[in-house]
Amino acid sequence: MMAIAVAVSLLLLIPVAAEESSADGGVNVENQKAPWRIHTLFSVECQDYFDWQTVGLVHSYKKAQQPGPITRLLSCTEEERRRYKGMGLAPTLEVPSMTRNPKTDDWYVTSFQ
Repeated sequence: MMAIAVAVSLLLLIPVAAEESSADGGVNVENQKAPWRIHTLFSVECQDYFDWQTVGLVHSYKKAQQPGPITRLLSCTEEERRRYKGMGLAPTLEVPSMTRNPKTDDWYVTSFQ
């Protein structure tokens, strides 16, 4: 079985403070703390290849002093998860595996069925 996977990095910009208007209608930034919070997300599967990508990305994230937290979205089948040993590589949220279509059990679906 061959699975095709794509690693994606996302930046979520989440507003955490309301903007204050100045007298001229502009935005008053003097009294604001950080108006946005950045949360870095990246997705991987339970494979050695993605572990190396995780190590490199987390190292770069720390070296660059990127603000905000980083979270790895980990997608594995139940069997892969039982064998997987890389849980400590990054803060992780486990998500369902989408390698097989739940209706057809096909690993590659050309259209939604």
